[in-house]
Amino acid sequence: MARELIVYCDESTKRGEFFSHFYGGILVESADYCNVARSLSEFKEKLGLHREVKWAKITSHYQKLYIDFIHHAFDFIRQGRLKVRVMFTQNRYEPL
Repeated sequence: MARELIVYCDESTKRGEFFSHFYGGILVESADYCNVARSLSEFKEKLGLHREVKWAKITSHYQKLYIDFIHHAFDFIRQGRLKVRVMFTQNRYEPL
């Protein structure tokens, strides 16, 4: 069977004095996808997080829930079932 990888990506596009383009990606083997996705989805629902888990939306009420969810996701990272990459371009200085 051929090896398949699934990559989820996201980016940041906010402006500001120290703005940079941030790109993040999570890679999961297709053989692990169903189990990992189901576990993360069920855990998220158990915590009562019904929308997108996004740090920009966090409130003091949701802080512990978000941290618990991230700890659960990091269990998969420790197991090697998820791989995370965060990249950015420093664009503080614009070319002339």
